[in-house]
Amino acid sequence: MDPQPFQPEVQSSLEAAKVHAREAADELRQAAEQKIVALRQVAGARARHLRNTAEDSISTMESYVRTHPSKSVLVSLGVGIFLGALWQR
Repeated sequence: MDPQPFQPEVQSSLEAAKVHAREAADELRQAAEQKIVALRQVAGARARHLRNTAEDSISTMESYVRTHPSKSVLVSLGVGIFLGALWQR
């Protein structure tokens, strides 16, 4: 059997497969890019929320320290003694 008559069919099938593979790769790339954009947006929103929560907590602690300075010093002293005892072990 002579392979020559089938060569154009094989060549066209290979070209079609290449085109299909490129299209599939482009679709995957676009889907991945969309996921990355969505993840960045979610991460940014969570980072902003975390930053706002931390700023609120710091503000609350600062106001507590200003209104109760002696308690704050005693608590800090107690925490320092506790941590010092832990580190010596």
